[in-house]
Amino acid sequence: MLYSGMRTEYSKGTADKEIIPGIRAFARSRYDDIAGSGSQTEGVFSNVNWSFITDQIDQSIPLIVVLHGDSKYGDHSILCVGYQECSDGNFLRIADGASKTISNFYYFKGSVKGAYYVRW
Repeated sequence: MLYSGMRTEYSKGTADKEIIPGIRAFARSRYDDIAGSGSQTEGVFSNVNWSFITDQIDQSIPLIVVLHGDSKYGDHSILCVGYQECSDGNFLRIADGASKTISNFYYFKGSVKGAYYVRW
């Protein structure tokens, strides 16, 4: 249901603009109420900023983080469940679905193209 709700195409994946509507449709199909949703996407002059991500995580709201042309992931979305600020940079704690480890970190280079959340 989530796959079809987000209009995911096997060969192309899911369009960024279909993420929140797809998750909302999935929740409705299970008779769950959505308490809210939101996003920040790439603007004309800047990408998604660090404070938007940390503000959501601090409120216990995980984010779907959209990457385009990333050196490791290419065009892909990852789930951000935490963050870490270090002297050598900022890192997102992620679940990427491609790794068998419990905890992975993604170096935040400021090149995130979109960050979306839906909360129940």
